[in-house]
Amino acid sequence: MAVTTARLFINKSTKVYILIIGIMDNKSARKLISNTFSSFTEFERDMIIEFT
Repeated sequence: MAVTTARLFINKSTKVYILIIGIMDNKSARKLISNTFSSFTEFERDMIIEFT
């Protein structure tokens, strides 16, 4: 949910400041980081579902 909200703001050309990561904007490196975190979050969610 937080990733979706952050992407919504980033896609509207708004910079989002995340405490541990820093400023997330629409630059290529930031997109890569955002996609990596999103993929890892999805993986963790699937693992929790699989084990329960």
